[in-house]
Amino acid sequence: MEEKGVYKNLISLLKGHFTGNKENIGDITDEKLSLLFSVAKKHDILGIVASELIEKGYIDKNTSGYSAFSKALFIDFARYERINYDKEELYAIFSENKIYFIPLKGVVLREYYPVKELRTSADIDILIDKKDVKSALLALKEKGYKVGKLAEHDVSVESPSETGIELHYRLLERDVKTEKLLSDVFITSKKDGYRLTLSDKDFLLFYMAHTVKHFLEGGCGIRSVLDAYVIKNKMGINYEDYRDVLEKAGLYIFTKEFYRLVSVWFNGEKYDDKIEVLEDFIIRGGVYGNTEQRVKIGTANKKSGFKYFLSRVFMPLERMKGTNSYPILNKAPYLYPFCLVHRWFKILFGKGRKKAKRELEITKNLKSEEKEKIQKMLESVGLNKK
Repeated sequence: MEEKGVYKNLISLLKGHFTGNKENIGDITDEKLSLLFSVAKKHDILGIVASELIEKGYIDKNTSGYSAFSKALFIDFARYERINYDKEELYAIFSENKIYFIPLKGVVLREYYPVKELRTSADIDILIDKKDVKSALLALKEKGYKVGKLAEHDVSVESPSETGIELHYRLLERDVKTEKLLSDVFITSKKDGYRLTLSDKDFLLFYMAHTVKHFLEGGCGIRSVLDAYVIKNKMGINYEDYRDVLEKAGLYIFTKEFYRLVSVWFNGEKYDDKIEVLEDFIIRGGVYGNTEQRVKIGTANKKSGFKYFLSRVFMPLERMKGTNSYPILNKAPYLYPFCLVHRWFKILFGKGRKKAKRELEITKNLKSEEKEKIQKMLESVGLNKK
């Protein structure tokens, strides 16, 4: 079975999940189910696909592969219960300690999904004011949470039940332009005790900036397209109402094209060459992108593999600040040359050697036609570097 056919069937199942309709996906074969399972798992939407296949009668207990889909559905429900319990405990800890907090991304979006348990997320994302970081971490440690090192914009925390928590004290680490537009979220957000809710404008702006970040790192995943549908059709946030602020952030063109893809999937809008390339890139990247696509994006934006390689070797200070390896640069930027040399040694003699070799192979084997195709895609979504 061709990949395009699997993608079409997968999109039909996802559409059915949100509309309630049973979409036509043709004959159910072992090969089709295996491919659907593989792609859905890669994008962390396996629970949604399993739910559609089982609940709407595409497959039953006598179907080969039924047990695998059924198990995946059970795992997603169990994962939700664990994360939801930890989320409520986290909210209570912050409230008890009089720390204002803003839930972000998945924990907000899942409330608008048809089955909230099936909008998965790897962790819990929460924003707090930078002045409250010390007291927040102290309160969490007292409750048995494990606290990692402070990075440029967040700190990784683990609950006693091993749920990952990304505690942000900056919304965006490298998008200075958008971050300035989001600088007053603790003033503009709606208050409910110590829990704050982003305004529609800020929620959309942050979500699209975050999506672009992942897109440029190799892909943002199918789930981001589902989220975009939810933001517009369930949360009632229309991107055209905030065109001005999206343009200021340099995100309007990307948002417009992204929502064209949403319309193709859910409203029957016709495909064109630009949307086909965008869709293919998103699907091939998986939920968080991959090395191959990240290198191709970087090479296309730098116009040559050599320039991309130089940008990786001489990583800019601001980018190194955002890595987990060199959080010290946020306090002592004068150590940048020493950290740069340390990074080179890691690449040449440590674990980074294999990764660097892989990136070199990708740039070397990247055909000019494919590079041009990616450059045109980046230009069409307004993300080409001039």
